[in-house]
Amino acid sequence: MPDANATWALQAIAFTNDMRCSSLSASVVAAKPVMVKPNLPRFLRRGDSATVLSSVMNATDSAVTADVAIEIFDPMSGRVISSSSCAVELAAGSTSEVGCTLDAPADLTMIGFRVKASTHSLPTASRPSCLCLKPPPR
Repeated sequence: MPDANATWALQAIAFTNDMRCSSLSASVVAAKPVMVKPNLPRFLRRGDSATVLSSVMNATDSAVTADVAIEIFDPMSGRVISSSSCAVELAAGSTSEVGCTLDAPADLTMIGFRVKASTHSLPTASRPSCLCLKPPPR
């Protein structure tokens, strides 16, 4: 399954030996029923605090309630540093944003950020990301 909702365009052109030609154009939509997309900062310094937003998208034709879990973890050990969860009501074809406060630990050089959205009838959407931490300015 794709990591992003996308529309792919297909174009075909055919020629015969007597120079007759024909063409065909079609499009294919690649989408999961429920997707998540974190909007992480470009950089974060150790000890900083930031609000991180994630988009939760409903690509279905009906309203759904998604249970969203956000985890901040140490990618080297897998240890979860903090987590939060909430339920989000999504209308058909809509997008909603959820957020959490990210406190960058002073003792790590990298942190992981994972967003999961699940519904009762649709597969779980998950999007892990890593963020490198810069040392504080001297």
